[in-house]
Amino acid sequence: MPPRRSPRLDESLSPEFFRALCDPQRLSILTDLLRSGGGMTVGEVAALRPIDLSVVSRHIRLLREAGIVTCEKKARQLLCRVDVGRVVATLRAIADALEDCCGSPGAPADRPAPRKRKRASR
Repeated sequence: MPPRRSPRLDESLSPEFFRALCDPQRLSILTDLLRSGGGMTVGEVAALRPIDLSVVSRHIRLLREAGIVTCEKKARQLLCRVDVGRVVATLRAIADALEDCCGSPGAPADRPAPRKRKRASR
C-alpha cells in the first residue's frame, strides 16, 4: 500500500525550520534567548559561547530566516527574542497534520512492537 499524501503535512514540514533547529549551537542560542525572558543582544549571546561573534550572527540569521527568532534594532544593537507563538503554532501544525495524515497518538501502529531484550546472565 503506497503512503498517503498529505498536502497539509507537506506544508507544515518546513526544511528551514528543521535546518535551523538541527544545530547544537543554534539550540543552545535558542535556549539562552528563551531563558533571558526579554531577549538578548547578539553581543550578549556571543559572550556566552566560545565562538566568534560573526558565527553567532550567522546562527541568529538562520533562526530569523526560519521564523524562530525576531530581532529589532535598539540604538546600535540588535535585540533578539524567540517568537514563541510562531514556534508553538508551527509545532502544533506539524502535530495536527501528522494526526490527520497518519492517525492519532495511541492508535495501534502498522508495525509490530519492538521486542524486549533479554538481560544477559551473569
